[in-house]
Amino acid sequence: MEHVKKDDYEAYYTRVQWDYERYRIRNYDVPHRKKFIGSWFKQGDCGIVFAYRGIGKTWFALMMAFLDSLGCSGEDIQKLLDKFLCDL
Repeated sequence: MEHVKKDDYEAYYTRVQWDYERYRIRNYDVPHRKKFIGSWFKQGDCGIVFAYRGIGKTWFALMMAFLDSLGCSGEDIQKLLDKFLCDL
């Protein structure tokens, strides 16, 4: 039986390890995130409110947080945001 060098063994082991990791990643089921507000803000999202000065970014963010703390559904929040955005 031929003696295997340590470097060859490590290279082979690393290759097998990478193949296994690729298999795991390729076959991993990524769960779909629930919609939180409309179709544009899903559970776990982190967003940035960007607009010119004096537009109402702080009011917008506070209103979203306040409605969520009251237990409003995402659909209700979306309706109120539509009204808020139309009034600007």
